[in-house]
Amino acid sequence: MTRMPSEVLDAAAIARITTELDHTISLDAAPKALPNSGSWVTVTWEGVRGPSATDFIAAYAVPFEKDVELEPSRLAPVKYQYAAFADPKHLESGSGQINFRLVELSGDYRFGFFRGNVTQGVLAAWSSDVVTVGERKGKKEGEIILRPLQLHLALTGQPSEMRVTWKTSGLEAPAANTSLQVQYYAQGSGSSEDNTSWDTSSATSMTFDKEDLCGEPAESVGFLPPGYVHTAVMKGLAPATTYEYKVGDATQDIWSTTYSFRTGPAVAPAPVVMASAAATARGNGRAFSSEFDDAGHSVRIAMIADMSSAEEDGSLQAGWFANDFSSLDTSSLLRQQVIEGEIDLIMCIGDLSYSSGYLSRWDAWLDQVEQVAASVPFMTTPGNHERDDPFASSFYTTATTYAANEHAGFSIYNTNDGGGECGVPYQTYFPMPGPGEDSRGDQPWYSFNYGPVHVTVASTEHDFREGSRQYAWLAQDLGQVDRIVTPWLVFVGHRPFYVDSTEDPEPANPLSPSEQGAARLLRTHLEPLLLQHHVDLCLAGHHHSYQRTCKVADGECVAEAAYKGAYMAPVHAIVGMAGRRLSVNFKTERPVYFESVERESWGTMVLEATPWRLVMTFRDSITARIMDQTILHVPLEYLVQPEKNDDEAYHKNYMPRGVRYRSENIKYLQLVYWFLALVVILGFALTLGNILSGERLPVWWLRLMTNVAGSGNDGVGGNRSFRDKHDMSPAPPCLGEQTPLTGSSLDGSGNASKRYRTGSIHYADAV
Repeated sequence: MTRMPSEVLDAAAIARITTELDHTISLDAAPKALPNSGSWVTVTWEGVRGPSATDFIAAYAVPFEKDVELEPSRLAPVKYQYAAFADPKHLESGSGQINFRLVELSGDYRFGFFRGNVTQGVLAAWSSDVVTVGERKGKKEGEIILRPLQLHLALTGQPSEMRVTWKTSGLEAPAANTSLQVQYYAQGSGSSEDNTSWDTSSATSMTFDKEDLCGEPAESVGFLPPGYVHTAVMKGLAPATTYEYKVGDATQDIWSTTYSFRTGPAVAPAPVVMASAAATARGNGRAFSSEFDDAGHSVRIAMIADMSSAEEDGSLQAGWFANDFSSLDTSSLLRQQVIEGEIDLIMCIGDLSYSSGYLSRWDAWLDQVEQVAASVPFMTTPGNHERDDPFASSFYTTATTYAANEHAGFSIYNTNDGGGECGVPYQTYFPMPGPGEDSRGDQPWYSFNYGPVHVTVASTEHDFREGSRQYAWLAQDLGQVDRIVTPWLVFVGHRPFYVDSTEDPEPANPLSPSEQGAARLLRTHLEPLLLQHHVDLCLAGHHHSYQRTCKVADGECVAEAAYKGAYMAPVHAIVGMAGRRLSVNFKTERPVYFESVERESWGTMVLEATPWRLVMTFRDSITARIMDQTILHVPLEYLVQPEKNDDEAYHKNYMPRGVRYRSENIKYLQLVYWFLALVVILGFALTLGNILSGERLPVWWLRLMTNVAGSGNDGVGGNRSFRDKHDMSPAPPCLGEQTPLTGSSLDGSGNASKRYRTGSIHYADAV
């Protein structure tokens, strides 16, 4: 097979393209009209004299209703491929054919044949006709069909809601009489495709233009009209329920494919769950019965970053950050996991499409992920390739916002990784809950609860230093997490706090955008917040690898505490292995705080969370083999049952670490401890005195000390009739330090059994 050249068709190469038409070359495409987005077209050529291995064919989108001559030096192609690579006979006969898969865009397709190479291309022939994708003409005169494309779901911050966002091609705004909406119903409710008892919610629409962007190549060769983006919120949803839905135009009766999704589990305070779980606990108190695990309390969240996109037809994309075919394997694995019910939600932690100013790449990526993003909530956060630019667009900044915050509208790092997009396409396509829901507000940080997990989402591309508005919001959000309701606290941001990387060219620059420079800045300003609010897990991307640390603070692994139920520090993980070409800049010696570093595999990392434990599993996208797995156990201190109290102030002012003891209860327990200690001391004194004097102890005293010390004829301790009356079955040992109490007893078989104490909770060792 002919080897593909390695040159890149970037903005500079596009600007150097010239035109020398050769009328001996014929170029044709068929069919001329494709019914749906994602259909295939065959392009054929012949009559090429002196064929070369660097000849290539490019597909362009010609914007609708714009009477302009297509100039290849001013517009990036949607995709391209080398003629000899597509059809080896090109080098022999100067003819061949290639199949392209085309997605619906705001324009028809036209194909060009180029001589030379991609760095110095020469247009030699245009295809004779354009190719249209999707029917655009409606039934009425002048009516334009608004066909739904690129559906994706997102949480709204309200457990009874789900947002769906989609786009339509074309340059026209939806007509005033258009009824764009989502229709939905719960499975088993009696509704179906055949009746009209669907719930409905109207959509709002928006778009952006070249003037809303802020730099190259997005403002020039990379720009392609995005069409219109529509978003609607499904409301009144029940927890743990499957819904069918479709989006479209009710006026024209044009609808998308019908998709289904399942809402998250009902949020239940951990003490309610804990009471039922304690009765089924086994072993060391950490392994719980399948009856508890399958009771609807677990959730599975796929964590990915740095995905990128690639063309299913094997063609190439313009720009440096392109052609990551491993992302197709990750998309395939995600589809499989969604179909098999292995994931309930996807969190993409920045660097989604790697469009970096070539806007047709957003269409390719959104089409690539639609099957999964339309079936489970698809939550996102921006990375450097969505946002970073030295200058921000007026799309975000005004005199008012500058007065409120001098950093408003600017990236914290002085790079052009965003290709002039400045976050505009990202925030238009992905309205997230909280401050990030306003796509023009430029505050893409937010949080959400999902099952027993609270996820705090930061933007590492905006100012997060102390004094910034993001820092204030993060401190507030982390500080108000209810660890009884959501015992797991996960922090998400694109750049990592800890990274095995050699990239550190400016160690003295406090705002260095290098991997180690950004990590230092994050540790300086945000690591104290993570520790203060007991974040359990911190997830990032940016470095294209999988990395996982120990429980680390200030660059050191935190030793196991003497009290094993205590919080120590967060685990940090990098999940930048979703498709972009892998990083190679690892240190010769791995930092001691990393427990796992995987350099050669792409894939997904899935969190499976119950109120008691969090299982992290990294699976290879090609082999589906488990590459790394670890289990975190929730600190016992989060799960001590509080006294029930309806006082609002009581629920707001609980102690740190989620333990809602009231001060008077603690004082009461302390008095009980002192009283029991006094009884034990007096008992030993009396016993010692009688032994030394040779006198026999009173029977009543022996019985009292037997019950206090915990011995009994049932082998577990205590008075049998009292235990039976109050159903005091043996409980598991506590997760904390096990300290034997005074006394032991023999069970019916003659084996000794002990009783343990942790804090105020007594358990019998039933093993």
